[in-house]
Amino acid sequence: VILVVDDNKQIREIVCEYLNNNGYLNWITAADGLQGIEAAYRYRPDLILCDYNMPNMKGDQFHDELISNPDFKKTPFIFLSALTDRKLILDRKRKGAIDYLNKPVNEAELILSLDIHLQQYMELKSTLYMATIDELTGINNKRNLNKLLSAQFSIRSLRDISVIFFDLDFFKLINDTYGHSAGDIVLKEIGKVLRSTLRTYDIYGRFGGEEFLIALPETSEDNAILVAEKLRKRIETLEIIHNGIVIKITSSFGIVSLMKNKHYISQKLDIPDLKNIFEVDPKEVNNWNAVEDNKFRISNLLVSMADIALYEANSTKCNTCGFSSVKKSDFPDNKCSKCD
Repeated sequence: VILVVDDNKQIREIVCEYLNNNGYLNWITAADGLQGIEAAYRYRPDLILCDYNMPNMKGDQFHDELISNPDFKKTPFIFLSALTDRKLILDRKRKGAIDYLNKPVNEAELILSLDIHLQQYMELKSTLYMATIDELTGINNKRNLNKLLSAQFSIRSLRDISVIFFDLDFFKLINDTYGHSAGDIVLKEIGKVLRSTLRTYDIYGRFGGEEFLIALPETSEDNAILVAEKLRKRIETLEIIHNGIVIKITSSFGIVSLMKNKHYISQKLDIPDLKNIFEVDPKEVNNWNAVEDNKFRISNLLVSMADIALYEANSTKCNTCGFSSVKKSDFPDNKCSKCD
């Protein structure tokens, strides 16, 4: 998507005609900087063409407002203007504008600039995508999961969030029996199940190996259990065919929520009240780093608690001596290997 921002309707029409002539058919227009801001947040353009002198909000104000959001920091921004002030042009370029084209706009010059900068931006997006997405499953990798989860805790409001840790039962046996290519097919199918089952604003990804992490904002533990059960049933009904053989899989889940465990979390991290961390009065904060550090600790503790819950879900426990193990071999013939 290309966003064209100019208060002159005739200029907008000419620029869009140039775009159409050269195969750029996906564009939107705005009549001033204020409309441009609204359009940018709504459509997330891949490149912005912007006039400098406009009513309501000038081009430099629009540019400054936009790049204050990290999401738009790398979006290619090209000024179209009759102004020739060299100091002004250099100032905009220092702030990230990639080009400055004079009016009247030359079609060949405009398209050349678009071709170069759009290609570079698409290559950058591809690189960033590969850095955040697990290549095998097509969902978030562990690095991006941690980043997205931290962002959820940066909000200045104490709200519920549930974390689900799950893995595939006896996944090593699948690899050993059918080969690692079969295991890869299984993991790809799990990625599809997660994408088709969870909400668009839920956070999920491959944590490592056959382990997956899900974070459900604004979701109680009881509702998270319903989500986990839905996923468990969908995974259980999968029939994955590899070399003519049907592979069936099951999964185990560990689930925790922030609000149901807030007193335990407060005691564990020695925090008097979680509200003091999330709904703090800015006037009373002397050390924002300490506040953010506590949010990071809370996030990590929730993940750790979900991991422990998953281990318990995977374990068999002896009711006599209390011995617990995830290994089937520790309970031959349904007897405890420690106390028989």
